Amino acid sequence: MERGKCGLLTFHFPLSPFKGGSGSKAGAKLQLMIDYKTGNFSHLWLTNALTPDQNQMYIAFEHIDRGELLIHDAGFSQDALKALAEVEAFFLGREKTQTALYTKTEYGDYKRIQLWEILEQPSQEPVREIPIFLGAKAFLPCRLIIQLLPSEEVKKRKRNLRARAKKKGKTKSLEKLALCGWNLYVTNVDSLKFPASVVPLVYSIRWQIELVPLNKGG
Repeated sequence: MERGKCGLLTFHFPLSPFKGGSGSKAGAKLQLMIDYKTGNFSHLWLTNALTPDQNQMYIAFEHIDRGELLIHDAGFSQDALKALAEVEAFFLGREKTQTALYTKTEYGDYKRIQLWEILEQPSQEPVREIPIFLGAKAFLPCRLIIQLLPSEEVKKRKRNLRARAKKKGKTKSLEKLALCGWNLYVTNVDSLKFPASVVPLVYSIRWQIELVPLNKGG
């Protein structure tokens, strides 16, 4: 891997006081990609504000070369990640907990496994991994990295989750609250290049791009 490119940073620009479809304000999105090795923006493009970010992934992939790493959030579809792997590029991102996970039987068949079956397995390691196949359509071979969080961080996440839910007049499910205990990542980078213990640190690089508006005085 020669370079690391972050996922998209999105700026929203309202274009009028009127509202567009689905009750969203009419506007535009400025999508940015950054090359972490140089610290420079590698690409940017303007899109409709109502277009889902997932639909922009294929545009982003046009700028990812063989051997490069894309660090992203949970906004990528399994088909998009499969397309990235097919050009021999790499990805690292958060696991979407609703995505189906599979293992392979000794007969070569795919067998679905439940995320809770994995999380509840006893382990003394703060960070561990299991090989999985991601998605019921893609069956993308990758690694699921499981980081157990300290109790204080778990409490903080639960408070924030409840506060956001209360603000929206909703109640978070027990499952969502329980998932506050872990960080979950998926990657197709080989464990020899990125041992499980290194993955959370590498992913944290992504947050540098979130500071761009602050660094630029925005």
